[in-house]
Amino acid sequence: SSPLCLSSPVRLRLPFTRSMVMDSGFLDQSESPKTSTAQDNPVVGTDAKKPRVLFVLGGPGSGKGTQCKIMAESFSLHHLSAGDLLRAERDREGSKYGDLINSYITEGQIVPVEITVSLLKGAMEQSIKDPAKSDDMFLIDGFPRSHENLRGWGSVIGDWADVVGVIFLDCPEEEMEKRILKRAETEDRNDDNLQTIKKRFHTYVADTMPVIEHYRNENKLFTISAEGDRDSVASAIEELVARLMAAGAGDAHTQNTNAQ
Repeated sequence: SSPLCLSSPVRLRLPFTRSMVMDSGFLDQSESPKTSTAQDNPVVGTDAKKPRVLFVLGGPGSGKGTQCKIMAESFSLHHLSAGDLLRAERDREGSKYGDLINSYITEGQIVPVEITVSLLKGAMEQSIKDPAKSDDMFLIDGFPRSHENLRGWGSVIGDWADVVGVIFLDCPEEEMEKRILKRAETEDRNDDNLQTIKKRFHTYVADTMPVIEHYRNENKLFTISAEGDRDSVASAIEELVARLMAAGAGDAHTQNTNAQ
């Protein structure tokens, strides 16, 4: 396949705005907006460690979900996929937000942050209770995908959790497109078609790459070459995650890790 042309991204406007999401009642507006703190949360008390978060970003088809599942199993970590949570909410019978979420996903656009972060926090609160997980670290893939996502995370999560950094799976567009089209042969995802893939690439370049640069400037970006086979990429990520866990995110930051 030929690389997708991303020189002129198409910015689509959907008939849903942030105010409409707020007005829908998804979030309780009875209180004034504030930054969430550990004291605000009933699950993580003063005697418990804060959850630590590693965001995992990369283009569509870069292997985020696959690699996170491998790491979660290898280290008994919590793994949450923003995309999976949104698709589950979209498909949940009786969901008031199913049509809204589906419209954004179909157009390759980013779902309003109020919905995504609320789903993530709810899932984190439930996952913390899981006795099978031996560590307090979460792998969250597919988030944050925009500066608006960053704002929403700070507003809803605040200092309730510590962000260790971002694992960036760096993969060429041509390889990612090939992987997605192959995945479409076996998985029933309505966003794995060529038309939506192009929209998703446009959104990734326009909205998510600036977030990746933000974390690079914060010295919290860990770049992994994701062009290789699954096992070689997993080996590179495993080495990084082991170092981060051993150091408690202390002095383990580095800019680039390459899977050979």
